[in-house]
Amino acid sequence: MNMSQKISRLIYLLLFSIISRGLVAQTWEEIEMHFPPGDTLGYMYSGITTFTTQNIGWLFTTYPVEDQQGNHYQIKKIYRTEDGGKNWECKLRKIGYNLAYYVDLFSLFSMTPDYFIAMYNDSIAGALISEDGGETWINSRITDDHLLSSISKIHFFDEFNGIAFNEDNRWFTSGGGYTWERGSDSKVFPTPSDVCFINDSLGWMVSHNNIYYTDAGYLANTTNGGKTWKYQDSAAVLMTGIDFIDSLKGFAVGTDFRFATAYLYSTTDGGKSWNIHGFYGEGEYEDVGFLDERFGWILGSDKILKTTDCGETWETQIDSIDCKLEKLIILKKYKVAYIFGNKDNKTLALYRADLSKLTSIENEPVSISQDFKLSQNYPNPFNSQTTIRYEINQNSYVQLKIFNILGEEVRTLIKEDQSPGNYQLCWDGTSDIGKPLESGIYICQLIMDDRIDTRKLILLK
Repeated sequence: MNMSQKISRLIYLLLFSIISRGLVAQTWEEIEMHFPPGDTLGYMYSGITTFTTQNIGWLFTTYPVEDQQGNHYQIKKIYRTEDGGKNWECKLRKIGYNLAYYVDLFSLFSMTPDYFIAMYNDSIAGALISEDGGETWINSRITDDHLLSSISKIHFFDEFNGIAFNEDNRWFTSGGGYTWERGSDSKVFPTPSDVCFINDSLGWMVSHNNIYYTDAGYLANTTNGGKTWKYQDSAAVLMTGIDFIDSLKGFAVGTDFRFATAYLYSTTDGGKSWNIHGFYGEGEYEDVGFLDERFGWILGSDKILKTTDCGETWETQIDSIDCKLEKLIILKKYKVAYIFGNKDNKTLALYRADLSKLTSIENEPVSISQDFKLSQNYPNPFNSQTTIRYEINQNSYVQLKIFNILGEEVRTLIKEDQSPGNYQLCWDGTSDIGKPLESGIYICQLIMDDRIDTRKLILLK
């Protein structure tokens, strides 16, 4: 083994040692939640919760009341925490009137620490907006009609433009949530259980309801910001969660109509085709989410599963949790995650994980010299081929090599003397013998006189 190979191996051993220590350090802790003394909480829904920062979060509760005249109404409350979920303060109390005990639920979205919107459907449909952390509220109508179903999901692309979902309709705002217009898409999609957008155009939604099939859900995709949607699977299992790492690689989870078999859907082509894996006896998979392209989690009914290799393999991280886990919130900016679950209808469980110690192989170069530079390949991730560019500033013996995630050399692209200048070449994702490599993470190394610059490449087929 020559000097450059020894250095390569040493770098990989150091990187994976750091990663392993991060994985051991990352754990979930249960947060003991406190509410104002004597406060009637009512029914608490783990799906109607959100966190904006590592400390600031919101949740919704409701409980039905019948007065002496036999009139039914609901007391709805919105709570806010500023210490990571330990203490909660009621910021809004609203009475909603109904002819029966049917519960019209709120849907919550928090854009910044102080900007918060809650959409509702009582006798009319409306939006409650606060721009000061819940101290004052503005009530804005969505429509004069009483909608057939509650708003289930809200997503904002930026501070002005957003989309909301209820049964059969999508609603759009370009005014920060103060005004809404009904979408014109004629295709009917039942209320989604989860929605995922990776930019202001490309998104997916899943549901555990289906208008065409009994005991089935669906998967749908949009390429124009939710204005129109197309089925990717019109008769999926009962889908409850979806997340995409990038425009091609994504995961969705659910269960069958007997709630006995958990399902994991995965795609590497943006959902044109899905690989489906069923796990009999696992019950339900409730939600899925990723911190980055490498680290992700799945919520089972009473367990947490994790992946450290882009979803290629999953293992149980925590088992036999004494509650029903339902919602996973990953704040990538703050490297923290929250899980909400229900111990019973009136008792929420909250778990928190500090993800800052998870160390991935970042796109920053590992370099000990300014005499040369390896640029990030483009595109990345790539499917059929990618362009690799580099620069050297002196006459040198140059090697450009590709390694797999285990540190094994799979391709040598350059191995020759070169003069100063800018260079580029294309790699088609094959090995030295021309064999197509599997999807995954690869490492490109520019080696010049035993000095190394490194970049991460992601091959998705």
